[in-house]
Amino acid sequence: MIAAYTGWIDSRNDPKKTLRFGDDSAMDTDALDACAAYMKENACCYRWVPGKFVIVDNTVAYHSR
Repeated sequence: MIAAYTGWIDSRNDPKKTLRFGDDSAMDTDALDACAAYMKENACCYRWVPGKFVIVDNTVAYHSR
């Protein structure tokens, strides 16, 4: 959701209108901004080295790209 909110910005996509609830009401952009900021502040990167790997448990961690 945050990837769509922060990444789909062009002539056809307004980030404030990208995410909607099932009843078509808008999501709270302050909450989405806070979530995006938290994710950016707590992101980590791993250097990929031949023979090494990382397992991400999607039940406890959010991953991207």
